[in-house]
Amino acid sequence: MIYTNPPFAHLTGGPLHKMNAIADPTHQINYPSHSIPKASIGRDGQPNDPTKLAVRVSPAAIDTMKRCLAYKKEERLKIDELLRHEFLHPTLSCELVLRIGRSPSPAQGLGD
Repeated sequence: MIYTNPPFAHLTGGPLHKMNAIADPTHQINYPSHSIPKASIGRDGQPNDPTKLAVRVSPAAIDTMKRCLAYKKEERLKIDELLRHEFLHPTLSCELVLRIGRSPSPAQGLGD
């Protein structure tokens, strides 16, 4: 899950409240540009600040979610469109290739 929770997980009040939101054409779904993980414990045994672990969500991923969760069925991606969507066919950026090329070897460990 990109945002660590399914859509509508933030709504309280049981399943009926969520079903009403899903059926409401005016309900707005938030698609943040960054995903913030839930709290975790660092190597030192101390809690990590989740905001420091935020990861950028690609525009292609956001577009896919918006188009799959569109209220009007005419606006939703068809299966063949989804299978051709750039989210399922990413291209590696030069920055990512360089970062992968500089990955530490298993002997070096991570974060040393």
